[in-house]
Amino acid sequence: MKKFAILIVVIIAVSICHLKAQITFTKINEGDNVLNTIPRLSMDFGLPINIIGPYAIINNQAMGLETGLFVTNTGFAFDSDSLRYIHRLLGVNIPLRISGIINNKIYLGAGHNFNFPFHYKSTTFTARSRENKQIVTKEFMSDKTAKFYPSLELSAGISFHGVGRFSLRVQTFYMSFFNPAYSENINGTDILPYQTTVFNQNLRIIISYNPAL
Repeated sequence: MKKFAILIVVIIAVSICHLKAQITFTKINEGDNVLNTIPRLSMDFGLPINIIGPYAIINNQAMGLETGLFVTNTGFAFDSDSLRYIHRLLGVNIPLRISGIINNKIYLGAGHNFNFPFHYKSTTFTARSRENKQIVTKEFMSDKTAKFYPSLELSAGISFHGVGRFSLRVQTFYMSFFNPAYSENINGTDILPYQTTVFNQNLRIIISYNPAL
């Protein structure tokens, strides 16, 4: 009965929310070292607001303009020696996208995402086995990460009236995940641990479902 109730809640959430499943590909440079990164699967969800478009607030069969409010899960994982490191940011995303609608069905779009992280978590554990798991950082409004984390996006999909829109999105971030100005005092010396760390989230592939169309 409990599992059935959870399934009902998930179905209701999907029916009213924009749900995104995404795979992240990253490249990390620490000084001269290039770290071996691992594709990471995560989920985002939120409430879309379709201002202009088919079946939107302002009906237009040829173009679209959309925004919304979303909770995002951004992060990456990499192996070093025998350990695996995972860094994750939870945040709020406000997108602004312009799209073209072909034959009231084919969707092509481009836009910008305004991301504002509010929680940072990093963990380590033995690679592949998840043994010896240790939470290194778990804090709200962390000084270790960027306060504003923007991204650009291109997308394409198909809409079904009464069902929703399914789309494939490609997203890229052009700012570092970490805060290069963050400093720590170690043995009486202030250091900048992320000054030489370059985090390039080169590619984020997202499969999304938007029920608002």
